[in-house]
Amino acid sequence: MRFILLLVSLFISVFGQADEGDLSSQTDYQTLLQQFHLTGLSVAVVDDFQLVYQHQAGEKVYGSGQLIGPDTAFSTASMSKPVTATLAFMLAEAGKLDMDAPVERYLKRWHLPASDFDTHRQLSIRQLLSHTGGTNQSGFADFYQGDDIPTLLESLNGIKLPRYKEPLHLTFAPGSDWNYSGGGYVLVQVALEDITGKSLAQLAEERLFVPLNMQHTTMVQPGDEGFLTDVAKVHDEQQQIIGSGLPICPQIAPSGMWSSAADLSRFLLDYQLALAGKPSKVISRNVARQATQIQTLKKMGGWSAGWMRFEASGNLDWFSHGGSNTGTGGTMMATMQDGKAIVILANGPNPARLPVINLLIEDIIARRDWRKPLPSSGQQPGPEVLQAVLGEFQPPYSETPLKIYQQDGRLYYQGTITPWSAKRSGELIYQGNGLFASDDQPNLLGVQRHAADGLTYLTIRRGMNGTPEPLMPKR
Repeated sequence: MRFILLLVSLFISVFGQADEGDLSSQTDYQTLLQQFHLTGLSVAVVDDFQLVYQHQAGEKVYGSGQLIGPDTAFSTASMSKPVTATLAFMLAEAGKLDMDAPVERYLKRWHLPASDFDTHRQLSIRQLLSHTGGTNQSGFADFYQGDDIPTLLESLNGIKLPRYKEPLHLTFAPGSDWNYSGGGYVLVQVALEDITGKSLAQLAEERLFVPLNMQHTTMVQPGDEGFLTDVAKVHDEQQQIIGSGLPICPQIAPSGMWSSAADLSRFLLDYQLALAGKPSKVISRNVARQATQIQTLKKMGGWSAGWMRFEASGNLDWFSHGGSNTGTGGTMMATMQDGKAIVILANGPNPARLPVINLLIEDIIARRDWRKPLPSSGQQPGPEVLQAVLGEFQPPYSETPLKIYQQDGRLYYQGTITPWSAKRSGELIYQGNGLFASDDQPNLLGVQRHAADGLTYLTIRRGMNGTPEPLMPKR
């Protein structure tokens, strides 16, 4: 709670005096960087299907005087994943692959090892992209020039990987659960390259970056021909450069892209135009719908084959993806309707970067007047509903329980509903039929007893008629 109050205090002191016609002044940004010891950042905002705001602050290298500009690219880490997924859907639309066919059909250079799960040969590209395939290798260590860098196939075989010693393999039956897997995206990369005979970097350049005028974006790695020159180097907690400052990610599909905030806004905007049925440049309405369609609510509360779908800042429906390599990362988020988007990139570690990103998102939504009021049914939950929902529930991702309690005739929660949520508390608004909504949460909450284990679970679902997904058991 003390940390949250600190953020609120900083939010007021940093942004309180800014011109209402702008998001933040240069002085405001510099104060924010100093408060959190963040080296630099870049912001782009889309509203009503137009890029309406850009701002940069800080340096490419701390203390160098080399200022971050509008074209400066950052290592975007896992924000690479939606680009990989988009390419897969584009190839599927062109008849080059079937998203639901076994990925094994398309692999020439590498094959999954035998598995205890008799369905392992049915593992599909759609499942790999939505992290429901059952593969391991969640994320990868960064490498720098001079390191013994694994090849793509060595990575799949668990060779030269500081975090893994085994080959990529299944940990559960495909489709039965959810587990974040960068290794699954590496397998997709091999499939796409085997299908087309082109590198993933070349495919992205030809099909996305060039036609979308993303001139400051690449999947080429540092040290290779074609890498960018205007880049922000990565920094640690003391604002010192890590290694050479230019992380090399041989696992390009899950984490190897470099890009600028403005370029990523162009990528998001083409999605939004396609979703709205407006003329887009390269992303068709079919690809946009397929790629953003929710595939699972398990654990995270919403994930598509390429995009996070659990974001609901301002009570808006977003498709988004964050990224976090060592000393760099950011987030990109776009609404499913009405053409609103935010991209924030920064060169600093998580403790410096994440609070700044969260503050900026709230500031942008407030200043653009995007927040929608949460609807209320006007009903009150009956005694049976109250008895079921009041109490403590145990999240599988935290030792701290989620507490739901009543105060002055209203319901509140304390804790985290989903593992990556920035919110730690809020009010629950009754929607009828035993379901509750809460600000900045995309799902409705309910309580249901499950016959399989006899436990009572807090459940989540999308919409009043959605299928409930068990979230956490009641203590």
